[in-house]
Amino acid sequence: MHSPSSQILMRKGKRGAAVYVQSECSRTTDPQHLKDLLSTLLNPQKPIDELETVDWIKWLIAGGKTPIEFSSIVRRYDNGTTCGLVWTANFVAYRCRTCGISPCMSLCAECFQKGNHEGHDFNMFRSQAGGACDCGDTSVMKEAGFCERHGPHAHIGKPILPPELLAVSQAVMPLIILRLIQHLRSHSIPDILEDQLQSVQDADSFITMLHDYSGMGAAMRHVMTSALINPQLYAQLTEIPSVDSEYAQFMKEAQRMYEKSLKSLPGPEPPDEYKAYPALQDSLVHRTFLEELVFWTVKFEFPQKLVCLLLNMLPDPDYKEAFTRAFVLHYARISRLLVGSSDPDTLSNRVVHVSVQLFSNEELATKMAEELHLLHVMVVSLRDMMSKILVPSTLQDAKKNFHFVVDCSKHVMRDHCYWPLVSDLSNLLSHRPVALLFLSDDSLLEMWFSFLSMFQGMNVNQRELSTHVEFEPNTYYAAFSAELEAPASAMWALAIHLRDTGSVHLTKMLLKHCLAALEEWLEAINFKCPEQTDPYQVSFHIPLHRYLAAFTCQAVRAQGILLKDALPPTSLLQLIMMHPLRIQAAFYEILSGLWVRNGLQIKGQAMSYIQCHFGNSMVDADIYLLQICATQLSPTFVLPIIFERFHAMELLSMNPLLKSNFLEGEQEAAMLESCLTFIASLMSIRTNIGANESDLDRLEMVSLLCMSDRTHSQLMELLPEKCGAPQNKDFDAILAQVADYKAPNFEASGSMQQGMYVPKAVVWEQLYDPIYVLLRAVHRRDFQTSMDRFTQYVRQSGLYPSYSSGTLWPPFRLPIATHPNYEDPRKLLLSRTFHAMLFVLLYKAINAPTLVSEQSLALVIYLLDMAVSLVHQSTTQGNEVCIREPIVHLLDDRADLQLNEWFSTDNLAENVITVVNNVTLATSTAVVANSTEAAELDLESSASSASSTSEGESSDQDMDLDVPEATGGNVLLALPETDSLALVPVVPNRSVVSSDVAAMSVYRNPSRIGNSSHFRVMPALSAVNQASMVIAGAISPTPTLPQLPYSNIRAITAGNEVTKYTNQISVDSNLSDTSPGMSTIQYDEGPESDNQHERLCVRESIISLLLRLHSSFSGHSDSYRLPESQDTDAGARADEDGRIGNGAFWIGKVLDKLSRTDPRVRQAIISTKLTLWPPRTAEDRLPSETADELREKEKKRKIKERQQRLLQEFATKQKQFMQQAMAAEDVEMDLEANSMGSTSSNAPSSEATACQSSGSSASIPKPSSAADSFNMHSSYSTTNEGSSSEEYDCVICNQASPSTSERPMCLVVLLQATSVLAHKRSWPCGSSLALPVCEEDRFNLDKVDSLHVEMSRRVENLRQHFDESSWLACLNIGYEGGVYVHTCGHYLHLDCHKQYLQSLRSQQRQQSLNVERGEYSCPLCRQLANSALPIATKLYGSSRGRPHEAAGVVSCLTQASEEVKNMFASEPSISPHLGSNLMEAMGRVMEDMTNATFPHFRQITSTPSPASLFLFVQSIARTNLEIELMQRGDSIIQSSGLVAGSSGSGCASLSSAASNVNAQAMGETSPTPGASSASWISPGLELRFSSSPTPGASSMGSSSQSVSHSTSPWSLLPKRSCLLPLLHVLATHSKILNTRSYQHTWARIAGLDSTESFSHSLARTTEMEVPLLIQDVPCLLIQMVLVLPLPVDRRHFVCIVQRLFNLTMVQIVMQLSCRLGEKKRKAYKSLSLSDWNIAALMSFIISKMEDVHLYRDEETDIEFNDNALLNVEGDIQQPLYKMALHFLRIACLLQFHLFGDSLPSSGISHTDHEEFVELCSYLNINYEMKIDTCLAPNAVIGYWCHEFRGFLANSRNILAASDLLMQHRQWRGPRLLTLPNSYDTLFKFYHHKSCPQCKSVPKEPSLCLVCGALVCLRENCCKEENVHEAVQHSIDCGAGTAIFLAINSSTIIVIRGKRACLWGSVYLDAFGEEDRELKRGKPLYLSKDRYALLESQWLSHRFDHTSKKWIWHRDVL
Repeated sequence: MHSPSSQILMRKGKRGAAVYVQSECSRTTDPQHLKDLLSTLLNPQKPIDELETVDWIKWLIAGGKTPIEFSSIVRRYDNGTTCGLVWTANFVAYRCRTCGISPCMSLCAECFQKGNHEGHDFNMFRSQAGGACDCGDTSVMKEAGFCERHGPHAHIGKPILPPELLAVSQAVMPLIILRLIQHLRSHSIPDILEDQLQSVQDADSFITMLHDYSGMGAAMRHVMTSALINPQLYAQLTEIPSVDSEYAQFMKEAQRMYEKSLKSLPGPEPPDEYKAYPALQDSLVHRTFLEELVFWTVKFEFPQKLVCLLLNMLPDPDYKEAFTRAFVLHYARISRLLVGSSDPDTLSNRVVHVSVQLFSNEELATKMAEELHLLHVMVVSLRDMMSKILVPSTLQDAKKNFHFVVDCSKHVMRDHCYWPLVSDLSNLLSHRPVALLFLSDDSLLEMWFSFLSMFQGMNVNQRELSTHVEFEPNTYYAAFSAELEAPASAMWALAIHLRDTGSVHLTKMLLKHCLAALEEWLEAINFKCPEQTDPYQVSFHIPLHRYLAAFTCQAVRAQGILLKDALPPTSLLQLIMMHPLRIQAAFYEILSGLWVRNGLQIKGQAMSYIQCHFGNSMVDADIYLLQICATQLSPTFVLPIIFERFHAMELLSMNPLLKSNFLEGEQEAAMLESCLTFIASLMSIRTNIGANESDLDRLEMVSLLCMSDRTHSQLMELLPEKCGAPQNKDFDAILAQVADYKAPNFEASGSMQQGMYVPKAVVWEQLYDPIYVLLRAVHRRDFQTSMDRFTQYVRQSGLYPSYSSGTLWPPFRLPIATHPNYEDPRKLLLSRTFHAMLFVLLYKAINAPTLVSEQSLALVIYLLDMAVSLVHQSTTQGNEVCIREPIVHLLDDRADLQLNEWFSTDNLAENVITVVNNVTLATSTAVVANSTEAAELDLESSASSASSTSEGESSDQDMDLDVPEATGGNVLLALPETDSLALVPVVPNRSVVSSDVAAMSVYRNPSRIGNSSHFRVMPALSAVNQASMVIAGAISPTPTLPQLPYSNIRAITAGNEVTKYTNQISVDSNLSDTSPGMSTIQYDEGPESDNQHERLCVRESIISLLLRLHSSFSGHSDSYRLPESQDTDAGARADEDGRIGNGAFWIGKVLDKLSRTDPRVRQAIISTKLTLWPPRTAEDRLPSETADELREKEKKRKIKERQQRLLQEFATKQKQFMQQAMAAEDVEMDLEANSMGSTSSNAPSSEATACQSSGSSASIPKPSSAADSFNMHSSYSTTNEGSSSEEYDCVICNQASPSTSERPMCLVVLLQATSVLAHKRSWPCGSSLALPVCEEDRFNLDKVDSLHVEMSRRVENLRQHFDESSWLACLNIGYEGGVYVHTCGHYLHLDCHKQYLQSLRSQQRQQSLNVERGEYSCPLCRQLANSALPIATKLYGSSRGRPHEAAGVVSCLTQASEEVKNMFASEPSISPHLGSNLMEAMGRVMEDMTNATFPHFRQITSTPSPASLFLFVQSIARTNLEIELMQRGDSIIQSSGLVAGSSGSGCASLSSAASNVNAQAMGETSPTPGASSASWISPGLELRFSSSPTPGASSMGSSSQSVSHSTSPWSLLPKRSCLLPLLHVLATHSKILNTRSYQHTWARIAGLDSTESFSHSLARTTEMEVPLLIQDVPCLLIQMVLVLPLPVDRRHFVCIVQRLFNLTMVQIVMQLSCRLGEKKRKAYKSLSLSDWNIAALMSFIISKMEDVHLYRDEETDIEFNDNALLNVEGDIQQPLYKMALHFLRIACLLQFHLFGDSLPSSGISHTDHEEFVELCSYLNINYEMKIDTCLAPNAVIGYWCHEFRGFLANSRNILAASDLLMQHRQWRGPRLLTLPNSYDTLFKFYHHKSCPQCKSVPKEPSLCLVCGALVCLRENCCKEENVHEAVQHSIDCGAGTAIFLAINSSTIIVIRGKRACLWGSVYLDAFGEEDRELKRGKPLYLSKDRYALLESQWLSHRFDHTSKKWIWHRDVL
């Protein structure tokens, strides 16, 4: 009910009431009349969306002014210091890392552009969740980055706000906010989100009004925020009135709904000690409007409008704190909301949109953490969220596991519902005061680690053993993401603040809680001893371990805590070690194929584990923890446990029959290699125990570069990241040290590359670390690639000639020193356990090479190298190696697998020279041989017995064995093509060569027979009863060296090379007949017993094994050479620096180091060498060595011969292939040899001789391309016999046959509509048209005339003033929408073409071809084609003129004119093949050409007629000629220098004169086909080009053309021209369609009329016929050529060209006369000249035309006076030469194609006049006008002028006549619009620019680069007839072709017909990279090379050939 006062005020009107209210509010603070009025306006029972109410409020607040005026006035008093502009998702903003204090800082575009950020590290980005501008906020960014409008001093100088201005606002604003709250309360029930969001939408206009007020500046914002945060106002206005009224009833009901809504949004259940915290209380109590508004925002899931309203007022400091408090009070409810939301993604973004603005302020965040316990709220919320999805853990024994983990399959994990909370927590912890609060709170830490325990051991994988898993779970990425986003991000955020000694107590507290949580977890999963590890399951997620690793590392390195003080007791440390070790073992198991039945997802987990985003937080932390355990635990525990976890312990057994129960077949070698790789990583990696940040960044960068060349952004993205850690500032400096920049370039095909960084040489020499590359290689093939690149460098550098072939070992690097607080992990390598393992592995490398592969051996040697290096580093005076005599002493028998007891000391020097004599095997080696094996044993035994002894040293029991020889050449190791841990490059395998006499190996793998040492069965010395079967085998006292499948392996020993042990080595007397290295098994022959004790007789030391291996890899015996004893330490150190070499190099390096360890080790090496390879006498050595040498040389010779044969065969096949390919493209023949034949006085060329010797059929080669055929006699040859026998190769049936009328051959062609020529522009030379970047540019562009506009204007003038049949014949229309014909040069039969299309139609997979429209791919080159152009036979029947008859041709013009007239008068001879297949093919291709373009382009009259059809047909010829001329750069003449350079490859008669060359070209013999120098680079592009068919007498023309016209690296000309057959097809149809007699036209042109005088002829010319002086002369030339009978005789062609040239001259002179002023015209008219020259012509024309009002009275020659001399050259000659060139060029091209004459080539044509003369000479026409001698020039020209005067007689025609006469204009070739250098210039202008058609801002604005039009890409707003705007524009602008630049993505979109593709980008950043979709936001700059490539592809019509990824756009672009 309206109060009386309100009714009175409302009757005053809005302005009157506002004035009254303003006055009242200025007088009192309690304006009662205003309240009455507002109670009416803001009645809560009225709908809130009434626009009238909103308008009333705006007028009232304006206080008598209009709302717009009021807004403008208030903005003047805006004294705000911050911007605060709020934006939503997809808003384009900027981030400057140079100016930012917080990593979350962002700036709006306006503030960024007005600030100074030059040279800063900034990027533009598209906001994902929304944000706000931080300009002016000193807590977020540096003051130097503020714009001029914001900052602490921005308010200085601003006017003071008048208090009365906002008086009404202060009174009205609380009631406006109350009305909004009432609306939200009343629509909160029912509790359905869709209804609630609709209620917010209903209040949109109301909320928009509040947005407008908040945007008025700081003054109005303060009014609003004061109302929002005032508790008294809230209590007063929300109080329910005591008086019973409708309003009171409403308020009661609204209060009830509000209280119900409060209960519907519960918070999490906190621990008892936290229940008193305000944000964790059960019930919410609101004290301000702001708090309740935040509640409704949360309740309604953060509606965007409300969120932005709340954020808009953040610049007010009081409001910001109040809003943050309100947000924190409701924060605990948000976690429940996220879990239950139907769209958690959107909700998460909106929550973060708010929280990031509040928690980025350190002061405010600290206040909230202290006063409102924000950290506790967050952790409680997180724990509550995860507690709802816990499931029992299945790790270890599920029945005894009482631990609970999160279920990764739940939507909370899959949809990352936790992300906003952990993101906010990380943001908070980035503030040091908040982080210290977190770390100092015991209860908070305990709760946090209980939260982390929920992730410990999640997503357990159980290995499938029998069948492949049926369903591959996709939950693993959710688990990895959760660990990275929750535990890891907080871990790194905390670690940043623990870098000083002042926070040591905090680190210790955190470690204490971490260890407590770990102990609790181990107890929960019942893990009490290391042996409990389950080898069939793994979880990659152990965040508690990684927290322990990260903070232990921080404590030791940064805070100086002793490692032992940070670690738990040994027993606990052993348990802690097991799970990281299990992960490492499982990782390598996955790579080795053990988990293959678990599907691809398990491999995805392994790759994610080491992926760059996870690596620092996962694998690096695990390796660090394992390194700590390795240094703190005993080696006797660590090394065996590692081998056990990798299932490789059994592989260390000396018993060859002991197999792993866990591994099968090839898995043994793979897991052994994996185990060694892991140990090498553990020993050498210094990521956390030694390397500083700079070293690490360099190493990471080098590892990435070694795997592949990288772009700058790839390097930035792939470097491992620590969440929250600052970006490395030295990135670019380090990159410059290790890599060279390689600028973007182009492949020959035109495909584009980006700027790449390639490693410097120093990387391969010193920095490439294979172990670290393996650690970072997500795919194992990446490591293999790095080794391939390393090998390639070594071989190409020339620094290592000895390694030009063979297999290089990885260049393992010695690790850098560890941090002083750490022990070196390499200490494990100095343990006796490792030395025993080393011995076994080296032993097996010799005896079981299939188990210890070359890769594994390389790792073993690397480990030994590290051990020796550590000895050298740690040797001091007090602990030097001291060994007593004898050098080698024997110990007791070693027990198999008891490796801890093999050596008595940890001294490496002593252990390497200790001989291991016997090994007691724990398991019997006895085997039962099957029949096949028994037969083999018998054979071997008999063969061994039959073998002769060597030098009498062998007895019947001890016989020498022939060691099988290795095959010659490089022997390389093959690896399977999998992601195996290949440490040596994958190379081909070789077969194992078996020996004549081979002993049975104990190793059962048959492939090892002949490659393992021979075991000897001997009586056991012990009294232990033994009973086992005997392994039969040959017995040899000589130490035989087995063959190893490594590189360069030869037979090392022979029977006479080794004698028995010398006295230098003590040998057991019972084994005196056994040589060193002789492996035998001793057994007891007593009765059978259950106790079996077998001893393996080994008799090797590590030194002897190394020496044997060195000889194996060197390829000859006794290969190792000790370094000189006098070598200095410096020299030794320099030698050790080299890390590049093969196996022999590395083994030699280790032996060198060992020899320097102690002098007596050196002596041991010498003794062992003497024992293995004792010296021999000359007479003993000579025969044996000679035989070996001969055998070896013979073998090498045979291998070399075979290699040469293979290479020769390959070269032959390659040559044949190249010849075939070249034949398909460029076939070159010697024209002179063919043309002169036997009559030539010169000796025939070799090619001619070869031709003649092959028979008559070889005299005419088979062409395989268009150029070949039309230069071969199909180019209208005069030799009938030769023409009839031409043959063409069909690329479908591969048959060669001539083209006949019944079975015609056709060219593969692509027909496409084009409007390229329409974009020629009349624009001054020296300047270019630019894409508009301002309104002035657009205006200037619109003023420029284009050829399309000119031709449209010309057509309209002709249509209005002349008869249709006449004007249709005097111009061409192909400039816009013409048909361009392109060929690849390949042929096919017409019937083959039909069958091919039919087969394509039957196929369903032709997604890229529109077969129904005739599209197909060329069967040979796969170019797109859509038609077949038939080849006619015997096109010409009469002889052509010859160039040496040029004088005669010129002298008989009168006769030729008569002949031409008679030919026009006769009926045209259409074709002798009517009704044949040839005519059918011609009709079909003509139909295809008609359908190739759009209807409105091929028909310019309202109704079709023969004249309009004839116009379309002859316009096709004009289009193709004009395009060829354009592609030649509007120039015909070639450079003479280029011709001279190519003449050397011409034929024999290049000494002839130019006329001679022409004579040969015009001779009766056919021209040589394909005399082209073009190389077939790709279907679309080549670096050189050839012209159309060129006579082959000399390659002069084609060679010169191939270079001189190339204005860019990409030629515009096609490789093959099809103009000649095209002209024939067009001529045939022209004769059919033409209804016009050209006899009369020719008579008018030539001045001929045999029966009538000129006057009678003129009278016959109708008024509506187009005068000759305004006709298009090139059009007349083309028409006459097409209408005349084929062939055109040269005399006739010259005659036609000369007559039309005359007409062109007169047209140009008349056009020039119109330019002259009146004074000059009078001066020219008064000339009295005796000769008929240019000046006389001008005088004559002026005298004829001066009285018909053609000349206007404009004074253009004011400075000219009567006494001045006329400048004939400047007035007439120079313009005439320039204007006449276009006609001459067209005529030259026609002559070039019709007669095959080489185009003129001269080095003097530098001016228009010189080119004019050159072209006239080429055409054999006079430079001046040439009129028939029987006619006076003034008679002919007067006739033409009289025609034109008749048209001018009508005064209405004068304007049209002037326009039509000015047809000889200078047009610049079509070009794309020039783009600005900086992409930002384009982006700023067009990003928010409205579409000129729909007037809205496009979502995807796109610019046409041809015309500059802005279109709405893929939007319906501008769609017409279901065709979207971009597609329609491509038709209107380019006849189906358009090039668009998408502004929001920087990419080029090309539309071609029905297809479209993403071409790429022409804008690159400073590092030569594209930034598609502007994701990186770096500044982009124009790549001129790319833009030139784009333009060349447009001009050459090659988009179909060069772009590959086309899609069907279906008219929706």
